[in-house]
Amino acid sequence: MVAPRRPPSLSLSLLLLLTFSYHLCCCLISIEASSGLYQLHAQESDRVLGLPGQPSNPAISQFSGYITVNQENGRALFYWFFEAQTMPSQRPLLLWLNGGP
Repeated sequence: MVAPRRPPSLSLSLLLLLTFSYHLCCCLISIEASSGLYQLHAQESDRVLGLPGQPSNPAISQFSGYITVNQENGRALFYWFFEAQTMPSQRPLLLWLNGGP
């Protein structure tokens, strides 16, 4: 005669729950870290490292590139951003748009 199966013990259930929770947290942290790395990579790809006739190591952090405003029609705005030299996180951002064709 075969003995009836007993339900898993509470400690085994708790262990499985903790293992699942740990793996879920690791996945979420990985996703968050990778999206932050993508943003950092995108930002660094727009960094201006040098211009003809300018010092080889400029004292000003500057970025330039295009911001898509209508992907369907291929429309984008060109931008050139100069970071404030002192306390950039506390300085206002000025956006200047010129008209054009």
